[in-house]
Amino acid sequence: MEHATPRPALRMRQWWIATAPALAVSTAILVVVAARGQGRDAEAVRKAVEAGRPDVAEAPLHRWLQSSPRSAEAQYYLARVAGAVGDRETATHGMATAQSLGLDAARSACLFGLFLARDGRPAEAEPYLRRAFDDLKGPDPELAEALARAYLGSFRLERARSVLERWARESPDDGRPYLLLTEVGTRTGDDAQAVLAYYREALRRDPSLAPAHLGLADLLRSMHQYNDAADEYDRYLALRPKDPMGYLGAGLNAVARGEPGRASEWLDRALQLAPTDPAILSALAEREIAASRLDRALDYCDRSVRSDPFDTQVRYRRMLVLNRLGRSDEARKERQAIDRLRAERAEFDQIGAALVRSPTDPDLRARAAAWLMAHGRESEAIDWARLVLTARPDHPEMNRLLADHYRKCGQPGLANHYEALASPIASGSARTP
Repeated sequence: MEHATPRPALRMRQWWIATAPALAVSTAILVVVAARGQGRDAEAVRKAVEAGRPDVAEAPLHRWLQSSPRSAEAQYYLARVAGAVGDRETATHGMATAQSLGLDAARSACLFGLFLARDGRPAEAEPYLRRAFDDLKGPDPELAEALARAYLGSFRLERARSVLERWARESPDDGRPYLLLTEVGTRTGDDAQAVLAYYREALRRDPSLAPAHLGLADLLRSMHQYNDAADEYDRYLALRPKDPMGYLGAGLNAVARGEPGRASEWLDRALQLAPTDPAILSALAEREIAASRLDRALDYCDRSVRSDPFDTQVRYRRMLVLNRLGRSDEARKERQAIDRLRAERAEFDQIGAALVRSPTDPDLRARAAAWLMAHGRESEAIDWARLVLTARPDHPEMNRLLADHYRKCGQPGLANHYEALASPIASGSARTP
């Protein structure tokens, strides 16, 4: 009997029955492989961020997001990596998406704190950064650095030291916490050898850490170890060949070593790169004085004073040149300006010393902000004013300081906002329970 040819639908069912077990096994294998790949990518991203290498995280993060676009953790790392490389739009989108997907509180605090820190708002960032630093487990160099800098900016030096020491323990191959410890040590009065040791530790872990070479070179020069300093300046300039501060330091070191030709070469190169920098102009003025080229020395002094009218060393040098040129009346006025500036500087030194003892005192912070604003250091003054207003939103002097600043900058909306907060009515309502 002749068998009928199976219909197409029947043939398909027969094929499925025959192959279903094999397909189920293959599908399971593919799922496992995909999960393993996703897991490897996620772990690679975590490790890259823990190591402070957002560039290394980009490729595995891209694959992770392709396979799991609705992962709150993946979106969190998208915000972290994009923010670290300066892609604000992507970082903002990643943060919003991660929070909508149920991101935990500690990571939300971390993202918010880092965003504020990158916006130059350390006073507002600090409580979020501190919470994240206390809650999150494992190394996180970006978070640790942002929190340490917030503490450094508000003179809470021992808190900064504690954060940096934990960072150093959790990331033993990272030189950056030791570099920042040099700043803590310098500001708390550690001896030069202790600060020197921090620089050495930083460079032992990361010989490519350019700022550590420059800091070490400057410190060695101040300790009169000119040959060792010259080696460090060479290493720094090999890493940062376009930084005028490297050429300035190398030039001053060459002066100390008795190499005037080499010094002039470095200093002229520094001037080419930064023609209005007051420190470079001051060094060139000193060179011209040593060569008895007084008119040229005065020109450099004048240009330096225009760039920074509050530098007493330059003003004193200018006074000496004016005296040697026989311009005694002008020299006398310069002497008066120097005396006034030194008295003002002594006042700020007293404020700084008091802040080391009482770093959260709002009145000391307000005095620091007012002094900095009066002496042309506006960005620092704004940071200090914001620190005060974080604790005391109704502080009239700081609100008025910011109102005046923003009015001069042509931002009437912000000026009016702070002016309103500075008014007695606003201050009284802010204090009302």
